[in-house]
Amino acid sequence: MRHRIPIFIAAALGAAVAARADQNAAGAHPPMGMPLRGLERCLAGADISTEARGNAQAALTAGKDVLKADGAAMKAAHEKMQTDIADGADKSVVGQDAIDATAARTKLQTDARTIHDQVFAALSPDEQSAVNTCMASHGGHWKRGHGGAPPSTAPSN
Repeated sequence: MRHRIPIFIAAALGAAVAARADQNAAGAHPPMGMPLRGLERCLAGADISTEARGNAQAALTAGKDVLKADGAAMKAAHEKMQTDIADGADKSVVGQDAIDATAARTKLQTDARTIHDQVFAALSPDEQSAVNTCMASHGGHWKRGHGGAPPSTAPSN
């Protein structure tokens, strides 16, 4: 029984690496910034005050550099993992690469959500509703989540 546990772990890691390789064989993934681009388009077309539009645009502009850096980190982590797999690296190295790639993806998603929340914090409830309506009308193209962009939970001043 003692020898089966390391074999099981090796088999599970091998299956994970094979699944990841199959996933990557499909080609490039869509950029993570698409929902924010859609948000930017909806802000431009919605009936929003000039001040709120300016504040929301400022949050989007500031967030773009953060997302670019996150995207570069995610790409670097993914490429390192692919290189280590191709070079036949030890399973612990590949496992750590997978953890690093997942952490980079999670950071990008968290930062995108933070930017999204900052934009919605700059809008009044009516303006949030207008942007949500625009986001929902573009369905799978720009929609964030399953029901459009959620209203901000930030307290109103």
